[in-house]
Amino acid sequence: MSRRRDIYDENPDEVRQFDDLVSGYDTRDDAGLPLGDVYGHALNRLKISYGILEAAKLAADIWGYGNGDGVPPIFEAYPVGAHPQDRTGWSRQYPAAHVSPCRLEVGDPQGAPTRTNLYRRYGCGITRGFVEGLFSRTDIIHKLANYSDGLCEGTSRTAARTGMSHVLASSCTTLFRDQRASARTIFFDELIPGYGAVAAQQLDAVETGLIDRFADALEPEVGLVDPTGRPFSWNPEGRTDTRVHSPSPLAWKANRRAVVQILEIYASTLAPRSGDLAEIRGQFVALRANEQREARNGNNYG
Repeated sequence: MSRRRDIYDENPDEVRQFDDLVSGYDTRDDAGLPLGDVYGHALNRLKISYGILEAAKLAADIWGYGNGDGVPPIFEAYPVGAHPQDRTGWSRQYPAAHVSPCRLEVGDPQGAPTRTNLYRRYGCGITRGFVEGLFSRTDIIHKLANYSDGLCEGTSRTAARTGMSHVLASSCTTLFRDQRASARTIFFDELIPGYGAVAAQQLDAVETGLIDRFADALEPEVGLVDPTGRPFSWNPEGRTDTRVHSPSPLAWKANRRAVVQILEIYASTLAPRSGDLAEIRGQFVALRANEQREARNGNNYG
């Protein structure tokens, strides 16, 4: 991307960064390369996406307050790829990867092309800051997991409109249009199945490409093992070429096998953590009260 991304914390707490890094050391590819907390990242995506749905529902509801804030029912949500992030990564190998698949802009599909960020549609600054924080949240994961995110997000100019970003935007548009719909219902009925279908589709595409080049690429590795039961090919420290498009056939195969492993986790993560939805829901109860107070006071920050 040519555009420089806004980073809120360019000197993040090193202890937190390290904790995030080592929390995923148990998730490794066949050669022992730590991939980061891929499963936790997938769960965080569900949690943050639910928060964005609650944000869309709140924006739709406060339009009825007549204070100039919120999102009218004729608006649609549009996925945008370049959004701010809360911190820098650990290294080039372990970047800070966004949890949300995109940033969302909202606008009238039949009107002027001008759109605004969803998080700008609230009267209370606390709400705006909180919702913007949902879009900026990142996890520390390996760049192969970040690459897998990119496959699923679908925000590139060449991507078809079938990514997780489009699932999220469509789900939010449903909440703008249908005042009776709840964020929880749309989350379970539309968003989770949509995310799972996108990950499964990308998994199939990567597996097909692997098999086309290496017929045995998806077969279990068989060979001698060391006294710990690990294969003698286990060499995470010696794995220096982690390019998905590596000119080395062995690195190309190993890295795409890792992507398959990551996408399998994404495709199978179809339920949030216990308590995540209740936590988000409680936060939006407080934010809704703030918006109602702003409306009563007649404030409009646009």
